[in-house]
Amino acid sequence: MKLMKLILILSIFSVSACMDASGSMSNSRTNTSKSSQLASEELALLSEAKSLVKQSNDIITRNTIDGALVGAAIGCGLSLALGGNADDCVSGGLLGGVTGAAVGNNAGTKAAKANETLVKQKQIINKLRNVNVKLDSIEKKLLSVLKKQNEEILSLETQLRAGQISDGELKSRVRGINASRKALRSSLQQASSKIDKAYDRSVKLENSGEGDFSASKIAARSTKKRLTSAIKKISILSL
Repeated sequence: MKLMKLILILSIFSVSACMDASGSMSNSRTNTSKSSQLASEELALLSEAKSLVKQSNDIITRNTIDGALVGAAIGCGLSLALGGNADDCVSGGLLGGVTGAAVGNNAGTKAAKANETLVKQKQIINKLRNVNVKLDSIEKKLLSVLKKQNEEILSLETQLRAGQISDGELKSRVRGINASRKALRSSLQQASSKIDKAYDRSVKLENSGEGDFSASKIAARSTKKRLTSAIKKISILSL
């Protein structure tokens, strides 16, 4: 991050310092101010992208409530909540300290299993929802930063044609922008890889008989699509 900041600053000031004597002082100050502001926006966007990677990491965590323990400790309560009756609780002989292996009540066990599936799926979807909230902010900033970067390059090309800057100064800024874009794209690709794992985990849970994880798979696919779209928007400028 510190290296990226240094690259951006150097690329900006190498351009702002090359205004020739015919360029007005006010224009030079304006250009420098805009470039500095853009650099801050680039760094802020990259910081959010890195934060997104952390947020996407370990989306899939094992349910903190062990399935067998759920079946033993709260099978009776869940049985009632999901349509069982008092006889189900009695026949199961469920007590708070009874282990899952001792559960003799099918209704309680099924209820516990259903609850475990809901809890796991809710964990996945809630984390994906948080990722998408962060992605909302990144998408808005991304479009703004890319637009300003492109406009800056067009302005520098105009200055180059007018003899106000050298080709080396233009290329220096292009390299700075490309470094920023590559780092940003890399972070979004890492986040996308984490989402792939979230989808794969949901599939594995289904295949292992954990229940229907269609909702979490849909959420993962939707998030993946948004990330792919954002990544495609980040093009590398030619020197």
